[in-house]
Amino acid sequence: MSPQNSVSFENLEKVALLSDIHANYPALQAVLEDITFRGINVIWLLGDALGRGPYPVEVFHWMQETFFKEKNLIVIGNHDEWIDKEGGRPVGGDANPMFVASDMLEYHELSQIPDFFDWMEKIPVECWAAVDSSYQFFLRHEYFLNSPKEVCYPWTRNVIEENMNWLVHQKSQQVNVMLLGHSHIPMLCLQTGETIESRKVIPFRIYFLNESKNWIINPGSIGYPIDRDTRASYGVLDLKSGTYQLIKVTYPLDEVNNKIVEKKYPQSIIPQLLSAPLPSSVPYDWLDHFDAVREVKESHG
Repeated sequence: MSPQNSVSFENLEKVALLSDIHANYPALQAVLEDITFRGINVIWLLGDALGRGPYPVEVFHWMQETFFKEKNLIVIGNHDEWIDKEGGRPVGGDANPMFVASDMLEYHELSQIPDFFDWMEKIPVECWAAVDSSYQFFLRHEYFLNSPKEVCYPWTRNVIEENMNWLVHQKSQQVNVMLLGHSHIPMLCLQTGETIESRKVIPFRIYFLNESKNWIINPGSIGYPIDRDTRASYGVLDLKSGTYQLIKVTYPLDEVNNKIVEKKYPQSIIPQLLSAPLPSSVPYDWLDHFDAVREVKESHG
């Protein structure tokens, strides 16, 4: 499949939603094993496969093997662009120095791959995907309608409202779903009538998409979660049953941390991976929620 901004599929059953891998290959491997276990063979990646982590080459080779074929979709993230176009330096120069240092190390590794830059140039910023006559998905890593730019966290109501209003004005007869990454925090928002609700998502619980015609979904981060849950996070769309599920997967953190030390990446990344700290802007009710669900495991009974 060549890169394009609008695609349509028929008879699509299950889709794995991945985002913010951040060159954490052991976390990605654990998620891919879980995806296979669940019988899913379609992957949509919402950006930032690269940046921050110590396994850029392994993750890039996986990207090459996976995307622009079958029904898999990919959009580019801000770290992906910084590494591809800016040598690892962020546009505007306002990023965390720890991440700038790691992205520049990744750039040095990836620039040795002959087709790296040509391949990255193919990745679109956004993509529309229609499924049968039932769903219309809008994929983008980050979507800023407001100024100044503000991250779309599940508690930033003004940003959610702006994004939801934009989605509603697409006037589709299908179920509209905006799929975002970037925040590293799982999010599930819906509009019913004039009311916009940001659900406090519980891992492994099944949510029915027929509750609303307009949704915003963020599956969280695979390689760099910041919701006080160190597990890799991804989402599953079951379009046959019309449901969404947030999945959490454990992976060998020690292996990643040892690789950070071995490759001389900034060691200040390690405590971030070990604690997955929330942003300072998080309200107390959301803090309580994330504390309550970080130990939730899947029930097989």
